[in-house]
Amino acid sequence: MQYTAIFLLSLLGVQVFTFVVWGLFLRLGLNWAKVPEITARKVVAATIVVVLLNNIVAAFALLTSWGSPALQIAAILGAFVITIIVPTVVVATTFKVSGWRAVQAWLPTLLSAVSGGLLVIFAYRPFIFETFVIPTNAMAPTIVGFHWQGTCPDCGAPTYCSPLEEGRFVHGPVNMICDNFHVTLSNSPEESVYGGDRIAVAKFLTPQRWDLAVFKFPQDPSVNYVKRVIGLPGEEVIIQDGGIWINGVRQQLPASLEGLEYVSEAEGRFAPDLWGTSEKPAMLGDDEYFVLGDFSAQSYDSRFWERGVDGHNPYAVPKSHMLGVVTTTYWPKDRWRAHK
Repeated sequence: MQYTAIFLLSLLGVQVFTFVVWGLFLRLGLNWAKVPEITARKVVAATIVVVLLNNIVAAFALLTSWGSPALQIAAILGAFVITIIVPTVVVATTFKVSGWRAVQAWLPTLLSAVSGGLLVIFAYRPFIFETFVIPTNAMAPTIVGFHWQGTCPDCGAPTYCSPLEEGRFVHGPVNMICDNFHVTLSNSPEESVYGGDRIAVAKFLTPQRWDLAVFKFPQDPSVNYVKRVIGLPGEEVIIQDGGIWINGVRQQLPASLEGLEYVSEAEGRFAPDLWGTSEKPAMLGDDEYFVLGDFSAQSYDSRFWERGVDGHNPYAVPKSHMLGVVTTTYWPKDRWRAHK
């Protein structure tokens, strides 16, 4: 997928920027400390070692982010050692100087972290890519949040559902969805809680039909949602017979969604009438989108919304609330997937 490739190249670009800036500030620090016999080869060698070790610690932190507290503490201590102690030792060893002069040479490199942070905050995240951790399972099995797992009785594939809050009891079976979009009831999901997917979102893309989009929730813009874009600006959306009808024409699902059926009726005695049905079609304005979750039976999406942004339909996500398009699930490694 081309945008996943762009994401990976952008990460490489950030690494190159980090390498160059750290090396430049190290050179400045060496001059400040009046270190003799400074050569480009030594500066490059020291920079490679330090940047490589920083990446190892960052990878370890990612690996332990959903691990035991002991591992998380180890990651924090490792970051401290790599950030402060190791660069000083590397400089002292490479340039054959005392500990104090090595510290003096290292101090300006702290500015490289500042410049890197500014690059990420003011350029990379707002305009190129931003990463998110998924908390819920409305988009399961495509993207999962914190979840229980089970086994599908229909096909044997893994199933997913959201874990109940601690202290709550399961009253009867729970809805689960498998990798082949079979929705089944389970009385005995595995109660080990697994962490949520980490996704990369391209901020420069305009959402198209079937894209996964991250957006500000219209009823509370401080909360970010991720759903699948179904209806585009100016279209009429109807969910019928498990499928999507746009302006009266049934849409063919992408191959990756084969088996998915969308729900157009809510269960329960006092269930609300849903938007996007033949009785209540969703008519989108010129800058509005209609979104649905892949776990249709468990997703709170455009079908259910009762209050929208001022001047917009209650079921719509305004273009101004769109944050970007999901291109990649990059972690955990066994769920790595290119979406676009």
